[in-house]
Amino acid sequence: MVVNASPANSSADLFTCYDPSIFIRAPSALHTNYIIAAVFNAILSVTATLGNTLILFALKKATTLNRTSNYLLCCLAVSDLMVGLVVQPLHVIYCIYGIIGGSKVRCYSRILFQWTSDYFFAVSFLTIVAISVDRYFTLCKRHAYRSTLTANKTRAVIAFVWITCLSFPLGRLVSSSISMILSSIIFIIFLLIPSFTIFKIYRFLKQHEIQISSSMKKSSAAGVKTGGFDVLQYKRSIATLICVYLTLLVCFLPSIAVTAAWITADRPGKLRLIKVGNFSLTFIMFNSTLNPPLYCWRIREVRQLIINLLNKFFCCKIDRNHRNSVSSKTSEDTRL
Repeated sequence: MVVNASPANSSADLFTCYDPSIFIRAPSALHTNYIIAAVFNAILSVTATLGNTLILFALKKATTLNRTSNYLLCCLAVSDLMVGLVVQPLHVIYCIYGIIGGSKVRCYSRILFQWTSDYFFAVSFLTIVAISVDRYFTLCKRHAYRSTLTANKTRAVIAFVWITCLSFPLGRLVSSSISMILSSIIFIIFLLIPSFTIFKIYRFLKQHEIQISSSMKKSSAAGVKTGGFDVLQYKRSIATLICVYLTLLVCFLPSIAVTAAWITADRPGKLRLIKVGNFSLTFIMFNSTLNPPLYCWRIREVRQLIINLLNKFFCCKIDRNHRNSVSSKTSEDTRL
C-alpha cells in the first residue's frame, strides 16, 4: 500500500532496482534527507513495536470488548507491530546505505521494503474495512448477526484478509503496475465502505433517538442497556473507529500526492520529490505509532490494563534494585 513510485523498465525483473542513478547511488544533496529519515524511522520503529506489544497484551486480557472487536483490533495491532519490526528497519537500512554506499544491500532493502509495506498496510486498510462492516451489522442487523457470528467465522475473515493481501507483494513479482492497480482498488474500498457504514450507523442512531421516549433517552445516555444492547458503549466504539480511520487516511494522503506528482515529473523533479517522498513514507509509518495511544485514549479497559502492567513492571524493578542495594550493604557490613 505504500506507494514507492519509480518508473520500472519494461524488462525489469524481481531483483532489478528501477532507477540506479537515483536509488542506488544517492546524490550527496539527499544525504541530509536520508539521515533525518533514518533517525525518525529508527525511533518510530521502537515506539511502534513497544506500543503495539502493550496493546496486544491488553487486548488479550480485556473482557469488556466483544469477541469480534477484540479479534479485529488484535489483527490491526499485529499489522502495526510488523511495520515497527520489519518495514521501518528496512527503510532505515535503505537510507543508511544510500549515504555510506553499498548498492546490493540498498537495492535488496528497497525491494523488501516495497513488498512488506505493501502487505502490512493493505492488511491495515482491509482490517479497518472489516471493523466498519462489523460495527454496521452489530447495530443495524443486530439479532441476525449475533445469531450467526462465531469466533471461527471471525478468524476466517481475518485469515481471508491476510491471505488476500499477499496479492500485493506477489503482484510486484509480475509488474509494478499491478501493485499500483491493487493499491488503487484497496484505497477506493477503504474510502467507500467505512464512509458508507459510518453514515448508515449515524442515520440509524438518529432515528433510534427520535423513536424512543425521553426517559429511554436518559437511560441510554446513562449507559443503561436497551434490549441487551449498550448504546453508550457502542457509540464509544464507533468514535474509536472514526479516529483510527481518519488517522490512517490523513497519514496516507501525502504519499498519494507525491505519487501523483511523480508520474509527470522529470528527473530533476523526481530528485526533489524524493526529499518529500521520504517524509511522506515516514508519515504513513508513523500511523503505527499513533494507533496505540488512540486505543488507550478511547478504550478505558485497555488504558487501565496497560497502566497496571507498567506500574507492576516499574514497581518490581524498583523493589529489585532496592533489594540488591540492601543485600550489598548487608554483605559490606558483614565483612566489616
